[in-house]
Amino acid sequence: MRVEIGRAIYMEKSLIFKGKITELEELSKILEFETLPVSFKENWENAIKTYPNETPFFLQDEFIDITLNKVSVLSELKEEFKKAAQLARDDERILRVAWLWYHMCYIQYDWRGIYSWPNLCSILGEHGNIIPMLVLLTGYDSMIEFYSNREIPNEVEKTTHNAIKSSFTRFANNYNRPGSGNDVLAWVIRYFAGRLYYLGRLQYELQNCHNNILVYRNYNTNEVVCLAEDNQTFRKDGKYDGNNGIYDYNNTWISEYEESEEFINGHPISPMSYAIQKKIRLKKSEWELVLQREDPVISIHIPGGTKLDSSDVKSSLLEAEVFFSTYFPSYKWRSFICNSWLLDTQLREFLKQDSNIIKFQDYFYLFPIDSSSDTSVYKFLFNTKKCSPEEVKAKSSLQKNVKNYLLKGGKITGGGGFILREDIGLKLGNYKANFRYP
Repeated sequence: MRVEIGRAIYMEKSLIFKGKITELEELSKILEFETLPVSFKENWENAIKTYPNETPFFLQDEFIDITLNKVSVLSELKEEFKKAAQLARDDERILRVAWLWYHMCYIQYDWRGIYSWPNLCSILGEHGNIIPMLVLLTGYDSMIEFYSNREIPNEVEKTTHNAIKSSFTRFANNYNRPGSGNDVLAWVIRYFAGRLYYLGRLQYELQNCHNNILVYRNYNTNEVVCLAEDNQTFRKDGKYDGNNGIYDYNNTWISEYEESEEFINGHPISPMSYAIQKKIRLKKSEWELVLQREDPVISIHIPGGTKLDSSDVKSSLLEAEVFFSTYFPSYKWRSFICNSWLLDTQLREFLKQDSNIIKFQDYFYLFPIDSSSDTSVYKFLFNTKKCSPEEVKAKSSLQKNVKNYLLKGGKITGGGGFILREDIGLKLGNYKANFRYP
């Protein structure tokens, strides 16, 4: 039985969950989830099996008092945090969702699709934003201990705390915006888990390569060539079919990749971010596979707010190489990698070749990514959801240039790029200058 008070739903305490997918599916309907992620289904059974006999610790007032005394930027919301926890304690289904999030975040470290996890705001209103924050804050003490055990330098720890404080301040000022709590969880958990670091101009995250590429280096010449994985669908222009919302119904082609005892055959990708339809053959005795999907890499994030000065970027890259070699010696990473709207080569159509963004692109071996979404440029450049280009407010010269491009019908989605570990510090445009395939 259930009753509704406002938009909150209160359930009988006698509800029993057995970890069946049908339970989760019914729960998602009641809690008005827009989607039900596959990762939720895959973790549901184990989460229910590990559900504690008592109320999860992070939904108890004692945890809130202790934690918000440490995280003072959120202390003014203490009573709201306690109200949200009480709403969860009064609703068995919300308790199970909160535990599922905790189980995925800190037991399984399964963050797949975390930016699109459904929120609880349809049912709990603004208090639905606080439940994921309570889940997130369970990792605060572990982060402090992790930094101590790794002997992370004080200046890096201070920068990290400032970045976290900035995220929490934005939450405190906008905690009534639907989904804001989930957004903070998705980003700050990377700091709490010891995977994300602010080093100079850029941020760096330990993760696996998720791109459909195979990168080879010549043993003798150090030449680097990137090949497309097998069975990728490209347009005639070498971009993924559907990229920028453009589909080529008559001229698509599908990549092939194969190996024999002596040779590697595949479609090269130009460092200018397009796949080439003509295949090439590489001798296995001359080429080493140095990067592929699921390899450990260090992902680059680009904070806004300051210029992307080329010298600052170079200094940051060099600092990061030393940092991870020193404090994560057992992490055998292969490359820096970046997926960002700033790596979309469409920007070269209207930005000057000596602009900071073009120079930033020239550090990388660029490659196309399989994405039809063009929301990132709205979110990160204009700080808004996708809308008509006429509606965006453009103040900076970059915003004005991009807006004009969008008004003319242009689209900016994103691109990928890598810098192999051995190539850090090489001159700008190195990959582009040494690429010799048509």
